[in-house]
Amino acid sequence: MGSAAPAAMPHITAQSRPEIAALEAVRAEVQGEVQAEVLPESVSPGARLSPEDLSAAISAAVEAAGHPMAANLLRGGRWYFEGSQPAVQVAASDFTMKMTLGSEPLKAANAAAGQALGRPAKLKISGGGEANGAPNGKPVRKPGTSTSRVAEDPIVQKMQEVFGAEIRTVIDYQNKK
Repeated sequence: MGSAAPAAMPHITAQSRPEIAALEAVRAEVQGEVQAEVLPESVSPGARLSPEDLSAAISAAVEAAGHPMAANLLRGGRWYFEGSQPAVQVAASDFTMKMTLGSEPLKAANAAAGQALGRPAKLKISGGGEANGAPNGKPVRKPGTSTSRVAEDPIVQKMQEVFGAEIRTVIDYQNKK
């Protein structure tokens, strides 16, 4: 049982058979269309991520990691992209920001940024910004509470305007029994 050497196969080229040339042309055209359709979708998911979506993802991850104060600080900041890197300006002094965002919350934020963007990313955080949630950094008051009634008082509003005052404590004698 000897094995015979295989017979030489004639080499068929596109020039020798016109139907092969036509098939290769169609295949190249279809492959080009498929690549054109796939390229926009193959861009990393973070390339289409808005700063608001990134803020929500990172804040949720930092809060899930057990750092609710840091998450709240990040959630209220102004988010933007500096080149391709995410950045946030939080409504706190640099000292407060550094104390609240220690090494563990910062690690959680960077990991969440990398996961949300689909690539390694380092979050740039700076202090001194304004709060996102409330206009002029003033807290939003629930209607009907004693603090909201005081805040609507024209005399209190004038004092806030003239002296830059803020409402800290309200003693409500109206509901006291």
